[in-house]
Amino acid sequence: MRLAAAVAALSLVACASGPGVNYGDERPRPSTLPPSLEAMEGTAAFGDPAALAFAANGDLWVGNYESGTIARYTPEAIATSGVPKAATVISAPAIKGPNAMVFDAHGYLWVPMYDAGTVAGFTPGDLAAGRAPSIVLAPGGGVLVQPAGVALDADGNLWVSNSGVGHIVRFPRKGGLEAGTAKPDIVLEVPDDGCQGIAVRDGKLWHACADSDRAYVYDLPTKSGKPTWSQVMVWSGPGASGRPCVPVQITAAPDGSLAFACYASQAVAVVEGRTDMTENSRVFSQPLTNVHGIAYDSSGALWAGTNLNVLARWAPGAQAGAYPDVVLRPR
Repeated sequence: MRLAAAVAALSLVACASGPGVNYGDERPRPSTLPPSLEAMEGTAAFGDPAALAFAANGDLWVGNYESGTIARYTPEAIATSGVPKAATVISAPAIKGPNAMVFDAHGYLWVPMYDAGTVAGFTPGDLAAGRAPSIVLAPGGGVLVQPAGVALDADGNLWVSNSGVGHIVRFPRKGGLEAGTAKPDIVLEVPDDGCQGIAVRDGKLWHACADSDRAYVYDLPTKSGKPTWSQVMVWSGPGASGRPCVPVQITAAPDGSLAFACYASQAVAVVEGRTDMTENSRVFSQPLTNVHGIAYDSSGALWAGTNLNVLARWAPGAQAGAYPDVVLRPR
């Protein structure tokens, strides 16, 4: 996932769905990391944490885009600020540009590989052993081009944002997903190229489009074609960051709130409300730059990774402009 820097301002306006969102007050953002972390160096295993996901046992799994690794951190290792050591680091030829990740109900970890044009599936056994993925979907043939986002629906079907060709594809669970033989049974043509983040909640499909600085909302499609969006969100207007959002990932909180990783504005925008995205919103921006991976843990705390190789956590209920209560530079 490579994005050009943009210049404009940040606020969220709802089009065809209601009033704009109030971002609240943002405190000044530090220009550097806290001194205690600035001098701490990570390792080659950790580089550009583009993908974050929490396992059922509370372990944090991180996909490192630049270093091409998948790393695991225990809850104890990430409980307080510092330089945690990974409990597991997986490096394999199949790991090329991990850009997002999601756990399914059976403990499988699904990771779109942006640079490989595949989706890797790590079985629970793969993760426990720290080995290469047993499953690789769409290896070759141009089915996937720069896959950038991934989500699961209530039936366990796997939805992938195929950013290189402006498509969203669905791999059916009952079509051999865990066997690695699944083929897309739904292909959607979306209105914008460069769309990466994807989420499925409450029968809606959300799609974050970095190039156009928009997020589209669709009723969850049941067949291939050009779906009609029910809502589109556009980032524009005056704001504290001085840049557009450029949303690259979406994740959902246990309460249904949605968080957007704003790559250009160096912020995470949390939009409260399940479907209309027009209720109160919060923005967190310290100490972030080029935000990429985001995830919620089981407590409702929000985590974000940046290309400064930093992970930050905000406690549940943190107010707009709040500083993270945990800042990590993993190794």
